[in-house]
Amino acid sequence: MHRSAAAILLGTAAGRAADELPVRLTPEILDSVVRVHAEVTPGARTAAYLGSEREGSGVLIDADGLVVTIGYLVTEALTIEITPANGKKVPATLVGLDSDSGLALVRTAVPPSSSR
Repeated sequence: MHRSAAAILLGTAAGRAADELPVRLTPEILDSVVRVHAEVTPGARTAAYLGSEREGSGVLIDADGLVVTIGYLVTEALTIEITPANGKKVPATLVGLDSDSGLALVRTAVPPSSSR
């Protein structure tokens, strides 16, 4: 049975408590959560209802700086900035948006390990 990452982290999958799940929230897992900041032209189609500055989070999914986030954060973004656990801001670019899932992929300009 496939369980979503959110269900595993929240401990709701199949009625199990979080302490019964095989995944533990280790420092490495928590360090993969990053801040996502995007700026959109104020006149952009989505700016009226999503704003021209957007803040959210994402998850670093590989060592080269690929981040998965919520698509609306980066829709029509002129600039995207990722802040990893070390606090050093890194510019990023949009790789793709998936309207079916509502997710987006962005890639940092430099791998997070080289920005430490």
